[in-house]
Amino acid sequence: MLLSAWDLIRAAADLYKKHLPAFLEYAVIIYLPTMLAALVAYLLTFVLDERQISYYFISGALLIIGSVVAFWFSLAFIRTISNCYLGRASKPARNEIMEALDILWPVILSSVLAGLAVLGGFFLLVVPAIIFSVWFAFVVYAVALDGEKNTAALRASKKLVAGRWWGVLWRLLAPGLVYLALAGLIQIPFETLATASQSDVVGLISLVVSALVSLLLTPFITGAQVILYLELKKTPFKPIEPPQT
Repeated sequence: MLLSAWDLIRAAADLYKKHLPAFLEYAVIIYLPTMLAALVAYLLTFVLDERQISYYFISGALLIIGSVVAFWFSLAFIRTISNCYLGRASKPARNEIMEALDILWPVILSSVLAGLAVLGGFFLLVVPAIIFSVWFAFVVYAVALDGEKNTAALRASKKLVAGRWWGVLWRLLAPGLVYLALAGLIQIPFETLATASQSDVVGLISLVVSALVSLLLTPFITGAQVILYLELKKTPFKPIEPPQT
């Protein structure tokens, strides 16, 4: 039987607590590339005019590169979460990251195909796009954990969702709602204080708090998605056959 949404949330939280140092290490590693890219883009404002095309080109390229590198690191984290949940030995982050490089482009290509399918759904109507987005929610995990590629990854993801679309949608949303609730509980007081005080220092503190909250909660939300993928594989949907006469 598939884990309930509440059991999924508890499993993700328990796994995070059990492997706290390793998961926090990955959270920091994943955030570093985009943070460094944003910092360099900011420092460029002291050298280049923000209105120049060259500034937009360079800063945009930096952010794209930072995002791709962060995505690469997240693939290693996905594999580590899977190993931890299944009770397998985990490799050091450096080794896992280097091995994840081999699947980076297959994952990107498969994700692009899934994105095009969802985009195509928008041209039909909004509802098909929503259906497709749930069907193909596990494409990255199908490639990263099971070696599926391209359209095979799309078929594998859709197969996991088939026959239980609403249940999968709820299990995808529930951890995100917990994420938003916890993040809002911490961030809203700081954002309110920053708005009321009109102080640059308080505003900066609010931004730092928001970044830290996002960093700390990322392992939880990623863990929930990986666990859901593994549990869907463990409990394949079996349609009820009509009684034989």
